[in-house]
Amino acid sequence: MNRTRHRSEAKLNALYRLGQELVLLRDEQAIAETVLEIAEDVLDFGDSEFMLVDESGQELFVSAYRGDLHVARDLRLPLDGERGITVAAARRGEPMYVPDVGGEPRYVDAGFAAGSELAVPVQIEGRVLGVINVESRRSDAYTSADRRLLSTLASQAALALQNARHYTQERRGTEQMAAINRIARRISATLDLRDTLDSIVEAAYELMPCALAEISLWDEGRQMLTLQALRCGPERAFPVGKSYPPGTGYTGWVVRHKEPLLVADVDAREDIRPDLLPGELPFRAYLGVPLIAGDELIGTLVLVHDRARGFDEDDLALLDSLAGQAAVAIRNAGLYEELARRHRELAALHSVAEAANRPLGLEELLQKALDRVMDVTEADAGGIRLLDPSAHEVVLAAHRGLSQRYIEQTERFAVSEEIVGAVALSGEPALSQDMQSDPRISPEIGALLKEEGYRCLAQVPLRAQHAVVGTLGVAASEPGFFDEDNLELLSAIGEQLGVAIANAQLFDETERRSRELAALNAVAVATNRALDLDTLLVDALERVIECIEADGGGIRLLDPSSGELTLSITRGMSEAYVGKVRNLRMGEGIVGDVALTGEPALLADMREDPRVPSEVLVALKEEGLRAFAVVPLRSQEVVVGTLGVVSRAPGAFGPADVRLLTAIGYQIGVAIANAQLRQEAVDAERLAAVGRVAASVAHELRSPLGGIMRSAEFLARPELSEPTRRKLSSAIVAMARRLINTSQELLDYTRGGRMALNRVPCSLPDFLEEVLEVLRVDFSDRGIAVENNWGYRGRIRMDPDRMAQVVYNIAANARDAMAQGGQMTVATERAGQCVELRFTDTGPGVPEALRERIFQPFVSYGKEEGAGLGLAIAERIVQEHGGEIEVETAEAGGATFVVRLPLS
Repeated sequence: MNRTRHRSEAKLNALYRLGQELVLLRDEQAIAETVLEIAEDVLDFGDSEFMLVDESGQELFVSAYRGDLHVARDLRLPLDGERGITVAAARRGEPMYVPDVGGEPRYVDAGFAAGSELAVPVQIEGRVLGVINVESRRSDAYTSADRRLLSTLASQAALALQNARHYTQERRGTEQMAAINRIARRISATLDLRDTLDSIVEAAYELMPCALAEISLWDEGRQMLTLQALRCGPERAFPVGKSYPPGTGYTGWVVRHKEPLLVADVDAREDIRPDLLPGELPFRAYLGVPLIAGDELIGTLVLVHDRARGFDEDDLALLDSLAGQAAVAIRNAGLYEELARRHRELAALHSVAEAANRPLGLEELLQKALDRVMDVTEADAGGIRLLDPSAHEVVLAAHRGLSQRYIEQTERFAVSEEIVGAVALSGEPALSQDMQSDPRISPEIGALLKEEGYRCLAQVPLRAQHAVVGTLGVAASEPGFFDEDNLELLSAIGEQLGVAIANAQLFDETERRSRELAALNAVAVATNRALDLDTLLVDALERVIECIEADGGGIRLLDPSSGELTLSITRGMSEAYVGKVRNLRMGEGIVGDVALTGEPALLADMREDPRVPSEVLVALKEEGLRAFAVVPLRSQEVVVGTLGVVSRAPGAFGPADVRLLTAIGYQIGVAIANAQLRQEAVDAERLAAVGRVAASVAHELRSPLGGIMRSAEFLARPELSEPTRRKLSSAIVAMARRLINTSQELLDYTRGGRMALNRVPCSLPDFLEEVLEVLRVDFSDRGIAVENNWGYRGRIRMDPDRMAQVVYNIAANARDAMAQGGQMTVATERAGQCVELRFTDTGPGVPEALRERIFQPFVSYGKEEGAGLGLAIAERIVQEHGGEIEVETAEAGGATFVVRLPLS
């Protein structure tokens, strides 16, 4: 027993000594080999294997073996499976000893006739790195001492593996950072976009060996990726420059989420699947990162591998680090390339703009611009053609470097004829690298070009407001002299030059239109004045003759009822001539036809026109008149007359004059209709005003006249007492005075100005009692009770006759509002330095919409009679007294009119 303990201690010492050497190793494979060597030499374990944990695949695989166990060198066991005693040891983190494997279901037969098996996990800090497994052909071959010794060796192996991995990671990190720095310097050393992209792909391919590395740039507007750089074998080659949608696969996920994506095993990932393009080969592992500069997605950097788990998290971190620098480098290179291109274009555009923006005539503009274009493009010849829309042709307007024979033969091309015509028709630029072999060029033109010696052609449209106004072409004697960049530059120049040409073409038209607008404005000023019709026509005709530079003219007005056209206003023609042509009918003669059809007429020489009657022709000769233009006068498409101008010079008027006269004719026609409508409106308003005043007078006088009649009828009764007679007599006098005052107030109101007031101190209750007594007579037969409540019984300075009219007018409004009877209450109370007179009725009240306008003239509500002057007159009388009047909604319904009068 002592001998066994001594031998065990000797092995343990040997393990400790060898373990110190083991932890100095830096290679995992060397550690695995050395551990098994120690197990064989020191612990006498002849058949053994060292299995490591593959964390990405979560499985055990054989790293090293000894003895007959080499037959299991390709064995891989999933850590989440039930097969393998080594798996059980790794999952439990404890040694597993099976004395007899014959009855163990987890035992994996690898072709070795084992009787017993001992598996010890290689773990550190709770993390299992692998398993040391030993097997024996004998059953129950291992003792507890063997298990302790193997566990000690496993601990030393775990420490050695951890140190080796730390060293490897540090070294790999250092090497990768050095590589990243070298790559950063390399891709930053150039601002050429193509070189930058190729350098990035090459660097990624070198850092992480793979089957393919590619960069695709993102077009946000088109929502497309374009392959711009590629490194792969010939079997995976794909056309650089090809655009494709991001799709729903891995790269589409990177674009949508703008995040890196690692798919270690394509077959094991089910939530997203590859979305292969036509002709793209399948792969087993995928690594993709977005190229982002700031917040902008520049593109994607993608690597694929033919082997599953060809990439790991470290590769992802490394590629993501490279992507950050790559995105900035790509953006900078792209900006530089765009800046350089724009600099060249701007220089050319500026050169052309100098010529195009000078105040030149069209011919000089075209030649100057063509000279600048040829200098910029270094062309041998060039030409500018302008579009003739009426003839559907492009016409050579400026040229340089062309022979006279070529110019004569090619001065005009039909739109769509030859390359130049096709460009004018389609609005798309065209590039011919060699015109001698271009099927778009006819043999006749090809022969001319051969004589000229020109081979390469670039042709672009000249545009203005998206419309083609011509073409610009340059030619060179060298085939392939121009490229797409030249075509793009010429297109930009064509846009600018097209606008300049259109502006120059519009200059003459603008001058003509300005003259016409001046004429229209002059006529508008004359016709838009609020004048009587005759004055309006005189002013309008004089302006027309002045603007058209005619010798005379006339305006005829149409009488719709009789169909007669009467020459109302004339200028520049004798009375004798006017007398002969004054009256016409619709459809009679040239002017009658114009009025009937609404179409203008233009006579270059009336003496030679067969439509002119012989008797009129004699008169024309006497007047010396030759040219004649006549247009209809319209108002809302209805002919209301005609406008004609004459001249003593044959052909003095042309189509442009007729267009101007037609526009003026619309103005005069509308002005005539407006003048007629204004006169009709004035007449109608005059009659309406007379009617409203008459209605108001009748309404205001009817009530007191009715009261006088009723009081007079009562006076005729013999049974009346003397006091009653005196009372009725006083009421008749009061109502008669009211008639007089009402008439005077109406006159004062309609005349305007201030009212004459006769202010005297009055007892307010006595004044109101006297007025209410008259009202009670008027209200008695209408079922309206009159009540009073004198809160203020003092005196007030006022004109009693005028103020009585205020009370009568407010009471009349209340009376009309209570057609079925009711009650009116008159109350007084002091309010500061004023006294308030409150008139409350039990009628329906004043509508909210009417309350703001109730005191305006001719405003009434719910009345069958009257013109709405009563409350307007009442307001004016109150204001003349320095007071104010307003209407309120009564608490119990109805309306309350409040009159405030100053006490002093």
